[in-house]
Amino acid sequence: MSEFSVRRPVTVLMICLGLIVLGLISASKIPIELLPEIKIPNFTITTHYPGASAEEVEKSITIPIERSLSTVSGLYSTTSQSLAQQSIVELKFRSDVNFLETVSLLKDKIAEQSFPEGVSKPFIERSASSDLPIIQFAIRYKSGVNDLLKLKQKIQNELVQKVESVDGIALAQILGAPSRKINIVFNESFISAYNIDLSTIPGKIQARNKFFSVGSIEHLGKNIAVKVGESVGRLTELENLVIKKIGKKPILLKEVATINIVEEPSHIRSRYKGSQALVVSIYKESDANTVAISKNAMKLIRDYQIINDSDIELAILIEQSKQIEQAINGVVDSVVNGGILAAIVILIFLQSYSSTAIVALSIPMSLVVTLILMYFTGVSFNLMSLGGLALGVGMLVDNSIVVLENISNLKFQLDDPREAAIWGTKKVSGAILASTMTTIAVFAPLAFVQGSMGQMFRDISLTVVYSLISSYFVAVLVIPMFSSLEFKGKKSTKKNNDEKTRGKLKEIQNIINDIPNYLLPYKVIKKQILFSFFVLKSVFELVFIGGGGGIGLIIKYLFSIIEAVLRPIFFGIEKVISSTQTTLERSLKVVLTQRMKTFSIVLVLFIGSIIAFGMKGAELFPDEGS
Repeated sequence: MSEFSVRRPVTVLMICLGLIVLGLISASKIPIELLPEIKIPNFTITTHYPGASAEEVEKSITIPIERSLSTVSGLYSTTSQSLAQQSIVELKFRSDVNFLETVSLLKDKIAEQSFPEGVSKPFIERSASSDLPIIQFAIRYKSGVNDLLKLKQKIQNELVQKVESVDGIALAQILGAPSRKINIVFNESFISAYNIDLSTIPGKIQARNKFFSVGSIEHLGKNIAVKVGESVGRLTELENLVIKKIGKKPILLKEVATINIVEEPSHIRSRYKGSQALVVSIYKESDANTVAISKNAMKLIRDYQIINDSDIELAILIEQSKQIEQAINGVVDSVVNGGILAAIVILIFLQSYSSTAIVALSIPMSLVVTLILMYFTGVSFNLMSLGGLALGVGMLVDNSIVVLENISNLKFQLDDPREAAIWGTKKVSGAILASTMTTIAVFAPLAFVQGSMGQMFRDISLTVVYSLISSYFVAVLVIPMFSSLEFKGKKSTKKNNDEKTRGKLKEIQNIINDIPNYLLPYKVIKKQILFSFFVLKSVFELVFIGGGGGIGLIIKYLFSIIEAVLRPIFFGIEKVISSTQTTLERSLKVVLTQRMKTFSIVLVLFIGSIIAFGMKGAELFPDEGS
């Protein structure tokens, strides 16, 4: 691969540009979430039995479902509710069960049961992290009027329907409003006189509210279902319902019962600024971009608030997009700052602008390839995946530094920089591949952990693995290509007097360098004199030589000044490295001569670490403030 990149630099450059474009497109399409979606292995099975009492529901639906599902592997808790006309069974499974297999098994077990006629098909609903509302707000009348039913109808027609039409919104639910229901109170004396069987009346009412599907029609590219039937639209229609005939005389419902509409208070009550209010919860589809759809929905909510400002007061309780953006921005800042600090550290140790630029290039290039892999494997931007990117930023340059350092060493031995780039990369490609694979072997198994924790850590595992894979290919393809390039400057066309002036300045600098140490006993003083002279020489050349020199000359001398400022830092780093190497050499001599003592110390430390690990406590999340 290194030979291909050096021999075909234009091809490699075009591949890099193509990957950059594809990476930017992928980044714009990757959904943004606070945390990865976690499929919790908890299920709710809801079954409807119209007209049945709670006792009938329990006997005919709830108990059979509980018995049939009690043998499902991994089930540790079952909770059921038997209500009038409805059965609710809640199942909780261990976190390590296979989600898809469990769903399939539940469907098969339920399909084996035989329920009474009229029972609806049991509906299996799973629990997931996406079940939480992305937006929740409280709304009330400013006047303090507590007509919540009227308020519900108003926001249902003017706001909720618009919000539900936003692409990616699954449901907008209004909570806290009373519901209207028809209350029928039968007169026992009339029921006895007409000999009416009360159990037949619910069926007759349902028969007036039945629709049948008769097919579909296609209109403007959409399939529209067609249903026929009838429904009770007014109270008078229900009152005039014929429930029995005695001879030719029809007996109407209103003759044997009192019918009226009553308001049933909600089980959920909310108050805002001392008066009753409604709470609207907005839910998204499981694969939708939380931030994008939240912004679209919030725009509709804000517009509605502005239009109805004189009548309606609204307060946002939950807005996930803001929480996500704040958390994501914090992690992104950490990634960017980490990349900048990594480049600075590389500059300090390599002490070469060109080498630093080449190595620093591997960070964004590897990140671009990582974004492409994230998009095609369905990994979203969330705290876990971005945490993986932040963790991988420091490791992205490891392979590139090894390759570049080896190429730089070979350049002193070979005349051709292209051959140095090829052979320098080949010599270490196997070593960096082994190093990369060992790190991948640590993080990759996290992607296969079962249960909710496995779903949580899957994204961080994949992003680290993707970062390492991309950094390897960047190190063996991109780094050799840039390292093989040599940018030769043009021959100088300066006038002879300019060259003589520079020569005189160089002579003065050499004289300062040759000052005996007994005249300047402190090297620091000599370095300060050299630094001051260098600055004066740079200003003199910039102002008086070359007729101004243009922007290129200014940039050249600006870099020279920066280099002069960094030179003392580089000198200090060299001294630290030199002393460290000396200390390491001495330590190695001691270690190699006293092997048993060294082995004993390592063994004691290893055993101590195992004991300390066993004594350390464990928890799912750290305590707040720790």
